[in-house]
Amino acid sequence: MFMIKKLRKLSRSAKIRYALIVAGILLFLPPLSVIPQLFSGTRFCGSLCMRMFLTLKPTWNVISATFAGVGLTVSVLAVTFFFGRLWCSHFCPIGGASELSSKLVPEKFKLDYTHVSAPSVRYGYFLVFLLAPLFGIGSLCCRLCNFSVVPQALSAPMDGASMAFLFTSLGALSFSFFVLLGPLSLGGRGYCNFMCPVGAMDSLMNLLGSRLGFRRMKVDKSKCTGCGKCRKVCPVWAIASENNVANISQASCISCGKCKDACSWRAIGNA
Repeated sequence: MFMIKKLRKLSRSAKIRYALIVAGILLFLPPLSVIPQLFSGTRFCGSLCMRMFLTLKPTWNVISATFAGVGLTVSVLAVTFFFGRLWCSHFCPIGGASELSSKLVPEKFKLDYTHVSAPSVRYGYFLVFLLAPLFGIGSLCCRLCNFSVVPQALSAPMDGASMAFLFTSLGALSFSFFVLLGPLSLGGRGYCNFMCPVGAMDSLMNLLGSRLGFRRMKVDKSKCTGCGKCRKVCPVWAIASENNVANISQASCISCGKCKDACSWRAIGNA
């Protein structure tokens, strides 16, 4: 009943966003895995992988082997350039599952990472991800990838291999990363903000699009009162206060619109 009451209080745009997130989870993740089954089985690994072709020395064999992931990533970046990070905020099943599961954790148990410079960690890890294959440790980034870990965790009750992996030291470490940077993080988007290579590229594309004048979530400084409501609801901690006025960092913003819904003064919108 409590969750139903909370859902009724959501704005129409928020309800649509959560509906799309649930649809993304059903389409991409076990037990249905509708989209992966069209290309590579039940997970993102294989031809649907959105990450492996991003390494510094991509070969045609890698690109052709991950053709569906290449197409999906290019589409995501194109949409982001013109309209903002709609994949991350409205469709991504990994980020969506992380955010939704975090709502089941009481706020007093959440880990606050807002004091950490998210862009520094994000782009630092992205560089490690790109360089790791050159040193023969590229598989480690795959093992820590939520696009691999989350589907395995969901399919574990039905798949012995996935269950066995979660009970290995690396599997336990990978799943712990998901929990600490997902359900237990403030906003539920810690992994998205720190360790997602696709998210790192997407954030750079979002920043580029905003610099070229395409519409993004922005603050009307003449209306902002500095109340801080927007900062409290931002799942990726993209809002800071400068001279008692909110400022949205396009390097971290995922275009979810939660800040817009929270602003009583209508100081935030697409501009």
